Amino acid sequence: MDIVYGGWHVRSTLRQLLHTDEQDPPAQWQSIHQQWARSPGACQILLLYSRDCSEFCDVIQAFSQLLKSFGNMKVLDPMEQNQMEKVSENISGWLAQHLRNPDVKVVIVVSEGAKLRQRALLNNQIVRITYPHFLDPVYTQALQQMHEDPSLGSNYTRIFPVRFEDLTQSEESLSLIVPLKCYILQKHLGKLIVELRGFNTPTGPDLEDIRSICPEEVDDLESTIRVMKSYCAVNPHYISKHFSLAVPST
Repeated sequence: MDIVYGGWHVRSTLRQLLHTDEQDPPAQWQSIHQQWARSPGACQILLLYSRDCSEFCDVIQAFSQLLKSFGNMKVLDPMEQNQMEKVSENISGWLAQHLRNPDVKVVIVVSEGAKLRQRALLNNQIVRITYPHFLDPVYTQALQQMHEDPSLGSNYTRIFPVRFEDLTQSEESLSLIVPLKCYILQKHLGKLIVELRGFNTPTGPDLEDIRSICPEEVDDLESTIRVMKSYCAVNPHYISKHFSLAVPST
């Protein structure tokens, strides 16, 4: 079934663009990006991540901005200033509202802190955080809701796990949450974006296609990733400094 935005039959137009020899790839994606711009907010994304460290949060913010700029997506980030008040009033309710909304897709970031939080949840342990934030429970509660309801955690059409290459020590994904699916960034960035937008395409834009449209955003993402890699190199055990596990007292 074709998707219609503002009178444009997007899928048929996209197919025509992808199979037209007259346009090189950047021009094709320029045209598609312009079509996305005609439907702002049509694609809503719930972005979930663990606050592993400030450098990692900078990577996530740059990634979020790229989703907004290139994909014209509305990103719901519970850690953003404009969401914090609503989220803090009822974390569980805010999460359920968006996790159970079929029109919202969920991008869940796999990181060292994320895997530690899941292990704690599955083993009935407490995560102690060196520099806590009042919204730190959001990620754990999101995991818990997806664990408890298989229709959420196993929904391959709505849940999109992503992992930044070289920023995690292993290639493990999160267990129990669409375990056969994970997008490696930046390698799968274009594929992730077109699938979040609901396009059925043989290929997505490569990084240079995206850079041709959003150069500043791509540069920011690459810059924050470099900083995070440097931080990991100097602090290989940073996770143990930021997080520890404890058994709840009885």
